[in-house]
Amino acid sequence: MKFKSVLLLAAAIGTSVAFTSFTISSKENSAKKNSITTDTSDTKRVVINEQYSLEVPKHMKSTTELNDDASLQYQNTEEELYVIVIDETTDDFVKLFRKEKGWNSGMTNAENYRRVQMESIKKRMKIKGKPVVRKTKAGAVEMEIADFSGKVKGISFPIAYKIGFLETGKHLYMIMSWTLGERKSLHNNTMENMLKSFRSVD
Repeated sequence: MKFKSVLLLAAAIGTSVAFTSFTISSKENSAKKNSITTDTSDTKRVVINEQYSLEVPKHMKSTTELNDDASLQYQNTEEELYVIVIDETTDDFVKLFRKEKGWNSGMTNAENYRRVQMESIKKRMKIKGKPVVRKTKAGAVEMEIADFSGKVKGISFPIAYKIGFLETGKHLYMIMSWTLGERKSLHNNTMENMLKSFRSVD
């Protein structure tokens, strides 16, 4: 049993950010992911495994190059805009981390999940300032969004990240969107809207 962490490495200018991960449910993540896409105005609604949906801009294309364990991956390399979704089984995550140092029983599972993931990210990249974490909602579901910029070793330019953390009945989700730091103001609303468009289907 492994927990999915994200190692963020900018491959090069004009290419995507690559990831390595660790996974809680190897059985779930090794299964072939199924998706259904429905166009609505300037976005398309993508349904994954009849489990959840996300709306992404029509100009973004599905890919398998960003993260081996992501259940959803979309990108526009010309615009330098990317989004992935990592999903965990709540029960497995709680069983694995409840006895670990730092688990806060006063926090929700999603808040503990955000804390664990952000600690992992901080160890692997240089974050500019302190990440801004705020509470919001994706539909009726409570969500926390972490907003920050950072650099990884060997890459000279900053990357802007917006990551949403939430829990449904059976799953924990990390929805990560990113772009070049210089394009943050251009893509900020789109990144925000993608995160907030998340809906649980199961």
